[in-house]
Amino acid sequence: MNQTSRGGTYRMPAKALPALLVFILCFAGCREPQSEGTIRLRWVTDINPAREKQIQLFRKSHPHIDVFVDQASGGSTAKVLIQLAAHAGPDLIDIYSPENLAYFAQYDSLLDITDMCSEARIDLDMFWPQCQAWMKHNNRIYGIPTNAGTLVLFYNKDHFDEAGIEYPDETWDWEDYLSAARRLTKRNPDNQRIERYGCYPNEIRPLVWQAGGHFWDENLTTCTLNTPQGIRGLKLFYDTRILLKVAPSLGDEQSFSAGGWGGGVFGSPIPLFATGRVSMLDMGRWGIVTFRQYQKEQKEAGLPPLRFGVAPLPRDATRATWFLSRSTTINAETRYPRECFEFLKFLTTPEYNHLICQAGDGIPSVKSIAESDLFLRDPDYPQEDQNHVYLEDIPYGKVFRVPSDIKAAEYQKLYDITVLRLREGTLTPEEAAEDFTSQVNRAIARNRGQNEI
Repeated sequence: MNQTSRGGTYRMPAKALPALLVFILCFAGCREPQSEGTIRLRWVTDINPAREKQIQLFRKSHPHIDVFVDQASGGSTAKVLIQLAAHAGPDLIDIYSPENLAYFAQYDSLLDITDMCSEARIDLDMFWPQCQAWMKHNNRIYGIPTNAGTLVLFYNKDHFDEAGIEYPDETWDWEDYLSAARRLTKRNPDNQRIERYGCYPNEIRPLVWQAGGHFWDENLTTCTLNTPQGIRGLKLFYDTRILLKVAPSLGDEQSFSAGGWGGGVFGSPIPLFATGRVSMLDMGRWGIVTFRQYQKEQKEAGLPPLRFGVAPLPRDATRATWFLSRSTTINAETRYPRECFEFLKFLTTPEYNHLICQAGDGIPSVKSIAESDLFLRDPDYPQEDQNHVYLEDIPYGKVFRVPSDIKAAEYQKLYDITVLRLREGTLTPEEAAEDFTSQVNRAIARNRGQNEI
């Protein structure tokens, strides 16, 4: 089915038709009821607990605009696409990858805000340079970054003190990391069951980059993961879980029954770290939103609260980490473009970015706020005295991109399956690299020029 909207064409798979028809019948033309004098804007974003505070702050300066989170969509791109095809999409759409921005923009689903930004004197140089991948497509502006950050190494200070290990810093390499992970892993003396794992490598992207590998060639047309350097990155991810057993395998992790916000397709590692089941975790600063919740609950229960430190990810051939951001965009068909842009302008204000500092929801995307004392030395959290590490890490942050010649959903499925099989030990790093590379390149050849999701 082709659904044309504002010059673009949505190509809906056949299996999506029943869901689309149900949505059209139930929701098309229906909007949240408006209170007299109040405009309601529907925002598709994640379920981070910080969102409600951000909305409340916006309402203080814009009492006539009521922004609310669309819980039903849960930030799902697929659900948003169905809504857009039915002309019943949200007003505000959060973008989590450069690929999603390009996809929505090329089908005219997003409002071009280039001229509005110029009128509002929003200078792109105020943001971290990597953020532009979440803002611009074909040199036009579609989104405003809401936060930013890189993956850093969180470590449990009590575990390090107990083991007599010096805290990690920028000099650490993989050997230091593995040595500490071995010493931090703790077994029950009676049954030898592992009660605490020394580490939790959370992402393979920075590991591949640190080893000197690349996912793609320079032209972003061919997958190149199956090189010695790429395999070395996968090997650290695999070895810690399967051979060295200093990180939980998939089965081990499932036995912990970790849940909550902050994880990917396999669940969240944040509770594992916050409850002391894991001593080191690579995660962005947004993880401390949940860390603080656990600290509060631990204090109330009379337990020692989590004491964590922050360091750069350990290096191998080079130092590298993954830079991530999130931007908020406007549905091109919204009835309230000016009101939506008021919300986007709010994301650039000191008030909003101060809240990012205080809430722990990543790093402010506005550089001047991130470099201020409010971020570096928050009086409400004096124990978090290493915030400079997040900023020092940004120059090493890489933006991960996916070629336009592979369907984003297809790529993500192949990636998730590869990570899953590495975590459960059903593929070796060599097999995983070869299998992933060949499947991705076949998909690129099959889809070249289509750039569909």
